[in-house]
Amino acid sequence: SKTVNVDGNLFFFFYAGAGYPMFNRKMTLRPSVNGSFNRYSNFISNQKNVTDNLSLGGTMDIDFDFDSLEFNIGTNINYTDPKSSLSTVSNSPYSSSKYYGGFKWRLPKGFTVSSDATYNLNRQQGNGLYNIDFFIWNAEISKTFLKTNNLMVAIVGKDLLNQNINSQRQVNGNVITDYRTTIISRYFLLKVTLRFNNRKTKEEDFNGRY
Repeated sequence: SKTVNVDGNLFFFFYAGAGYPMFNRKMTLRPSVNGSFNRYSNFISNQKNVTDNLSLGGTMDIDFDFDSLEFNIGTNINYTDPKSSLSTVSNSPYSSSKYYGGFKWRLPKGFTVSSDATYNLNRQQGNGLYNIDFFIWNAEISKTFLKTNNLMVAIVGKDLLNQNINSQRQVNGNVITDYRTTIISRYFLLKVTLRFNNRKTKEEDFNGRY
């Protein structure tokens, strides 16, 4: 391989999102759409090859707020369609989607319980390492101390099902590269947080600004 100057490479991206509060702000809809177009040029055996990557995606998030209880559900879907002028091998659409949810419940005496989960699906046509599903589940329980509740002790569990995997696909020229990486998986953490402020107020009175 060697470096060759080429013309015609470009990248375009767009995003639009909004929030719609409903029922006296007890529920909020947060839809969004995004897309991108990438054109990459290279030479293969002295022939110019042009690869176009078109990606489209969307998200729908629904948040609920009932004073001491907050929870949300949502989904994110992305579809990519690569086209290569010299290679039909690279013309293989693939997609990824996430379905997620979580909650935070503030209990009496300074206790808080929270949890979130995400189900990931990656899909492709043909062979490769991109077809993979995994479920990530996290949980936390915490207790606040002091008159202002500024001292918090929490036990955190990350990836309780031990399935955390980083899976990605890249299409450049006539090459499809699949990455599957085992990253930090299940672990537990004891967390101690001390917040400082100049007012003798409780955390909820200060709205989290320090």
